[in-house]
Amino acid sequence: MIVQSHTPEQVVREAFRDLPAMWNKLKQPIDRLQRDMRKNKSLRFQPRLLEYRSHAGNNWLVAILPTKKVLQYLSRLSGIAPFVWYRGKDGYYRAARIMQDGVCYHISHHVFDQYAARFNRTSDGFTRMKEFIRENMDFGTEYCLDNDDVRVGVMHGNHRQMGGAPQAGTAHHLRGPRQALR
Repeated sequence: MIVQSHTPEQVVREAFRDLPAMWNKLKQPIDRLQRDMRKNKSLRFQPRLLEYRSHAGNNWLVAILPTKKVLQYLSRLSGIAPFVWYRGKDGYYRAARIMQDGVCYHISHHVFDQYAARFNRTSDGFTRMKEFIRENMDFGTEYCLDNDDVRVGVMHGNHRQMGGAPQAGTAHHLRGPRQALR
């Protein structure tokens, strides 16, 4: 179980233990979404957010961008992004994007504060975090050799208008020190 005193590395390690149960829990909602998409094609490219609390007590938010290929071939998990969330010692929300075969990302409360200042000024931190994850489920990173920074680009909902393709100049870069979470 993830506790408030865990470091980002410990959060990711704990989330990896929960990953098989989380994927098993997703089978039914994905089957239901596949059936709904056969009936209503307009459901494509409309982000979904599923909430799940594991038996270990970890809280999951799974963002899904339904496309025909993602739902047919679950081994190509580019449109499904699992996040585990928790509250830190200071009471602020934090989340980690868990990638089974790649780099995991820890999202501190500072990112959610920046998001609140730019886009969503609601007073509820949990709602703000859920909206951030739904709108920015798929983001890219780049490593800058000059100053040892890792830049993360988020799209803030541009996949809705663009059908998943990023548009030049729409990513918001959030800088942070380089950290290995695995």
